[in-house]
Amino acid sequence: MPTREIFWNIENHGIMYVLFAAALLVFLIGVYRLWRRWRIGAPERMPASMGKALRGVAEYALLQKRVFADRYSGILHMGIFVGFTMLFIATVVVCFDSHFSIDVYRGWVYVLVKLLANTLGLLALAGVIMAIVRRHIAHACRVETRCDDVVVEVLMILVLVGGFTLEGLRSAATDDPWAIYSYAGNLFAIPYLGLPDGVLQKLHQMVWWVHFASAMVLIAYLPYSKLIHSMLAPVSVFLRSQDPVGIQHPIDFEDEDAESFGKSDLREFGRKVLFYPDACVRCGRCQQACPSYASGKALSPLAVLESMKRGAKEAELSSHSPGDEDEGFPLIGTLISEQEIWDCTTCRACEQACPMFVEHADKLLELRRYLVLTEGKVAPELQEAFGNAEVNGNPWGRYWGERSSFAEKIGIRVADGESGCEVLVWQGCFSAFDARSQRVLEALAKLLDEAQVDYAILGNEERCCGDFARRGGNEYLFHELAQHNITALNTLDFKTIVTLCPHCLHVLKEEYPQFGGAYNVMHYSEYLVDLMKEGKLSFRGDGAGGTVTYHDSCYLARYRGVIEEPRSLLDAAGFEIEEMESNGEETLCCGGGGAHMWLEEAGDARMNRMRYAQVRATVAKTVAVSCPFCLSMIADARASDSEGGPETSDVLELIAGRLE
Repeated sequence: MPTREIFWNIENHGIMYVLFAAALLVFLIGVYRLWRRWRIGAPERMPASMGKALRGVAEYALLQKRVFADRYSGILHMGIFVGFTMLFIATVVVCFDSHFSIDVYRGWVYVLVKLLANTLGLLALAGVIMAIVRRHIAHACRVETRCDDVVVEVLMILVLVGGFTLEGLRSAATDDPWAIYSYAGNLFAIPYLGLPDGVLQKLHQMVWWVHFASAMVLIAYLPYSKLIHSMLAPVSVFLRSQDPVGIQHPIDFEDEDAESFGKSDLREFGRKVLFYPDACVRCGRCQQACPSYASGKALSPLAVLESMKRGAKEAELSSHSPGDEDEGFPLIGTLISEQEIWDCTTCRACEQACPMFVEHADKLLELRRYLVLTEGKVAPELQEAFGNAEVNGNPWGRYWGERSSFAEKIGIRVADGESGCEVLVWQGCFSAFDARSQRVLEALAKLLDEAQVDYAILGNEERCCGDFARRGGNEYLFHELAQHNITALNTLDFKTIVTLCPHCLHVLKEEYPQFGGAYNVMHYSEYLVDLMKEGKLSFRGDGAGGTVTYHDSCYLARYRGVIEEPRSLLDAAGFEIEEMESNGEETLCCGGGGAHMWLEEAGDARMNRMRYAQVRATVAKTVAVSCPFCLSMIADARASDSEGGPETSDVLELIAGRLE
């Protein structure tokens, strides 16, 4: 029957239990220190849907769906993961047989374990070699190499090569009849074939102890190294937010015990936020995806995580108790600079790229709230926009009583409490006051008239939705704007709100329900596609529209998952679409989100110019957008291009000219 002697040629192997106990103790101390670090934060609620959380673990932690976004990295990580998982299972099987007298390591189980351990062990070894080539030879790693990286690689190589060499030496010295199942070990035995049995036995003993010691060091080192992510990844994925992307939680301004608003101290954040830096594998994908970092700004999502990790370590090691209220663990100005906090455009490209589902933007927005509401620190131009919105309900400060002037001029009626409508068009500040965006509103009106839709606007009662105020840290102003709009909306009878702006869409659909305003809200591209399907809209799909490239808005593609609808409209209207380098959920931010539409961007490598460079790389004559922020930012980038380039148009303008 296929089997083997488990401790062949190993004398005094009882010392292995002492070494294992020592390694386990060091491992547990490391885990306990991590736990102490996380406990500094506030308790977290469990996921709303356990089924959804567990499905996420299977999809993203076990099958590593996001890791495979980079195919090379995905292959090497999957090889290491499945290889070491199988070697752990094989060790458990051997342990049951040798220490609990359970005759399991024999027969077909022995054959199966041997074949899988050899095959998947080779995959693990290939994965480690790929990682070494990527980091040290090709220098393709996104972040700098640290001593920890080298230590981890050396330990894994010692464990894997040592295991295969042991198999080969034992087979060579014993003429094992079942050696055929250890085919990988036989390959590693080739250099030793022909050596005397005594030499083979001595080599076997030496390699066995090196292999075992390496495994014990790897176990002990696990919670102190980047490898801890292999254990924390399933937890990180399990705890990921199940809410729609980008919803900020309201502040209770009636709390008389509140001494400040926003967050500035480690203890004020939840334990999940303090857990993330330890779950982070430092793959650098967040940093690579961040448009602020790419344009030379101070912000690096990875550096922010590292700073929080450093602060949490100092807090955990501090002499006073984590619960001591006399001292805190401040972040702003000590670990995270104010500039880093303000550099974020809330595009959440970092979160889209992160295999661990780290929520980068939310903590920066909480710190931003603290700067604005508690310390009163805000850029002058944004402060002016705040003041304008307080007085006139829009960031430009235009008189609120003129909000509906253009819409009424082109024949759009204003809704009232007596006569309802099917669709309430949410103008937004751009189409109300910006001449360029008013042409987009006019195009939408033309399309709705063609489809014989009963629609109206809220009129002068509409105020800014509050997106720029909330993302700019002024939660109090957001509350005022939201409550005013909800009061006005609740007096009207309508079925659907259609927005021209993805930022308005996000706020109205996902954040107004926090204040009692739950509505059916759609972006115009979603609504018009439905009208096409119903046969109420048709275009000249003769292919004569020309070639365009489409820019995905972060708040539409990444936040809402609305990617195909604008393309479907362009395609139906006879336009040929040439995709840019960054598209869909991996779109490149124009730089206007996170209140940056009203902030001056420093430096020459501006985000809108980076995006326009991708536009120029296509053969398209026009870049189509579906967001007024993007329309303005990309048009500004074109204006700064001395050579000129593709014109910028909203999807609505393009398709309105292609009606049948």
